[in-house]
Amino acid sequence: MPEGGELSDEDVPPAQAVLPQPLAPGFHSANGSLYYADRYGHLLCKQPLGAFIAKADGTVFQVSSFYRMPNVPYLSQIDDIGAWVGCEAVSALMGLQAKGYAQDIPLRTFLDQLPRSESDPEKGFVGSPYVPDKSKKTRTTIYPAALADYCNSYCGGDLVCSDFRGASLSLLQQELLAGNCVVAYETLWWETPYYRLYEIEGTSQRHVSNNHAVLVCGYDPQRGYFISDPYNYHHPGEIYQYWIKADIFEPIWNERKTGMLLR
Repeated sequence: MPEGGELSDEDVPPAQAVLPQPLAPGFHSANGSLYYADRYGHLLCKQPLGAFIAKADGTVFQVSSFYRMPNVPYLSQIDDIGAWVGCEAVSALMGLQAKGYAQDIPLRTFLDQLPRSESDPEKGFVGSPYVPDKSKKTRTTIYPAALADYCNSYCGGDLVCSDFRGASLSLLQQELLAGNCVVAYETLWWETPYYRLYEIEGTSQRHVSNNHAVLVCGYDPQRGYFISDPYNYHHPGEIYQYWIKADIFEPIWNERKTGMLLR
């Protein structure tokens, strides 16, 4: 840094000269090279990044074809708590804790403090995470944007979580390979999505009925996607984490494209 406190052209990393400013978080391509910006838009340099490594000039190279987040804690939405429809929040807390946040937050506290809405999941959790809606008219879920805002309140000012709706499979895979995780809104038992009409703020809307959210925390082109699944209904008391084949996971993701990213 020059004495005047301003960067000279020689001090500016090449990436900053070719990438648009400010940087959006995530991967960027410029002049045939790949770069990565963190959650605050800062270019990563001289550090590992999941299956990638960022060099001194900010260029990112893939050094492995697969990556699985280490030490992802397991939380059941069933064991000792009975949060039968709380899969989104339980998956999110696993992701937060895997990223080093909310370590001492009890699951029940996390569930009980969810923002609530009478009928609109964009504003908060509808209904109770402990009680399924037998009428099948209430959309008992919380959507990714509201969930991300809530999760970020446990991150001490860090912007860890964001709405990941609309993301392509290739972008999902990139983020998983970069060491991040996603609360993916898939389906219960990995069945084909089926739909139902729900009353949301006075309007009738068609949405997936067999909704189920899981934490996706790894990707391998050979094995598929690594899942931490809070709904261990057939595995009581066990850690229900597993690889799911791409040909099962991907069609559901492509149909729904709904999730929350933890970066």
